[in-house]
Amino acid sequence: DITLNCDGHSITGTQNGYGINVSGKTGFVLDDCTIINFTRAVNIINTNYSSFNELNITDNNGDYAGIYSYQSNYNNITNSQFTYNNASDNAGIFLETSSQTRVINTTYLFNNVTKSGQIVASGIVGLHDQSNLNYFENIIAESNIVNQTNTEVGMNSIGGGGICGINLNSNSNIINSSSFIGNIVYSGYTIIGGGIIGLYSSSNNLLNSINISDSKVINDEITGSIYGGAIIGDYQSSYNNYQNIRIWNTQVDLSYAYGGNMFGEYLSTNNTLVSLTIFNTSSDLIAIYGGVGLGLYDSDNNSFSLVNLSQNIVTTSDEFGMVGVNLGSNENIFRDMFVSGSSGNLINIEVPFTSNIISNNLFENFKISDSDWHGIKIHSTYCLNNTFRNFTVINTTLSAINITDANNTNLINITFANTSSDLTVDSASVYIYNPIIQGYNFTDADLEFENSYGDISFIDTTITANGLNLSKV
Repeated sequence: DITLNCDGHSITGTQNGYGINVSGKTGFVLDDCTIINFTRAVNIINTNYSSFNELNITDNNGDYAGIYSYQSNYNNITNSQFTYNNASDNAGIFLETSSQTRVINTTYLFNNVTKSGQIVASGIVGLHDQSNLNYFENIIAESNIVNQTNTEVGMNSIGGGGICGINLNSNSNIINSSSFIGNIVYSGYTIIGGGIIGLYSSSNNLLNSINISDSKVINDEITGSIYGGAIIGDYQSSYNNYQNIRIWNTQVDLSYAYGGNMFGEYLSTNNTLVSLTIFNTSSDLIAIYGGVGLGLYDSDNNSFSLVNLSQNIVTTSDEFGMVGVNLGSNENIFRDMFVSGSSGNLINIEVPFTSNIISNNLFENFKISDSDWHGIKIHSTYCLNNTFRNFTVINTTLSAINITDANNTNLINITFANTSSDLTVDSASVYIYNPIIQGYNFTDADLEFENSYGDISFIDTTITANGLNLSKV
């Protein structure tokens, strides 16, 4: 075993080479060192069961300017900070094909990553290429900038996450009790995964007690897109678990979002989210194919519960929902949610350009309020057998629920208050159970009730019923 204890002293380079290079070692210990002005502060290759403690890694400039670990397992990195590093790939910690590493109490401040090519995994904290069973706790990443500058069409700018990413078959990792504050990510063309935190082709990871605030994800190019989520997103990832996630005071400025603008899934399955708060965010988009707050694009069998979306501002000419399901997303569960405040719809389900079916999704135990458009909008013949159970819809400028062309939509235990009208149905089939309704508008609709009398209670003694197909009511 080898131990190097700097006792608080500095190792200072001349902007060339590695500050510490550890290769093929077992039981190596590096302790209490400041490492300054190298192209890479710490290089770890084929090294196992080693410890890196109380490191101050600052003002290094290179491709991987902080700690780079390759094919190294069972190591500990603790109580260390990364400040003012400049990199082309990663300025903090990057694990490549490295497993069973414990990273505890690490801080990342004022680091800068700038690259014209693709940034893989992440610019600040990255896990890449079968890095499995790693444990991160108490990450504090603040005031970092990741800038991918290439605007070439077809170039994936960031694959994973801008600030923290789990990439390419990196599975069963845990990120716990961590904060991401005041970070900025500039994307030249396309983000695959998430702008701040992203998963790309990775499974069975747990992210718990994550706070993201005062951060920005920006792409000024007309063709710039996000596939996943602009703040947190999954791309082709499955069986991941998110718990206690808080996103607030964030800003997203993109052209197109496929999935969710704040939290999203793209081509992802069997993921679970429990407890998500999205508060006081702003989004500027050309179009959103999914949801501005929480959204799915072509994703199946995911589960979301205990979600609170409120006071979020959206600027777009496109129709949208704060919760959105888009293009071939099936058998997902949305449960126990409060959604308030939208210049568009509160919930939006649509198939915009292909015949991919959206079916058998369950929305249950919702309170939604304060929409400039509809509370719920469902519009496509490819929307089939979706169910809304135990809903309260309050204060919508347009009809509380608008169902156009959709088939076999189930509305169960729906209560309306202070809406311009409660239900608009156009060329659709709807099954209604135990609603409390004050107004209908039916055009070419086929409406069926729980029994021959409808089992309906009315808020007012007078209802407004108009349209071309009242004989079927």
